[in-house]
Amino acid sequence: MIKKIWKLTVLVGIMVLLCGCNEEKVSDGENLQITKEENRKKQMNDAIEENTNTEKTEMKDYSDNHQELKCIEVFFTEEASQKNLEQIKHTIEKKPEVAYIEEIGSEEAWKDYVNKYMQGSSSSDLENPLSDFKYFIVYLKENADGENLVQYIEQLPYVSSCTKSK
Repeated sequence: MIKKIWKLTVLVGIMVLLCGCNEEKVSDGENLQITKEENRKKQMNDAIEENTNTEKTEMKDYSDNHQELKCIEVFFTEEASQKNLEQIKHTIEKKPEVAYIEEIGSEEAWKDYVNKYMQGSSSSDLENPLSDFKYFIVYLKENADGENLVQYIEQLPYVSSCTKSK
């Protein structure tokens, strides 16, 4: 994106330079536009517009892709230590279908639980029973199915279950 902005800046700079040189005095004192310069300006304007349209399309594609990412939630047994979780995370990250992994801590898991199952009631009234609870959200790359990855993750030690969602 920075490269495109740089190109756009250079194109605008060239256009400004050309605008200063696009008139020629004619003997009768009138200014006459040079056809060649008009064509150059039009081409530059078209190029700038094309870059702008491309950037808008790319940003829309980017946001669409991130809204449609498939993911797998990975839950662990109580015996899983932090070291075990780190090893599992590194093992899963090596799979080609994986875009990235987000680790969800106990406080965030508790908030999600309260919002999902207790309709957002005041969680401050209750003690967090998930104090040692963590899980991963594994985001899949575009066009990755994930069924084989779910089967692979489920057979890893300390994994209690997986759920696939959109």
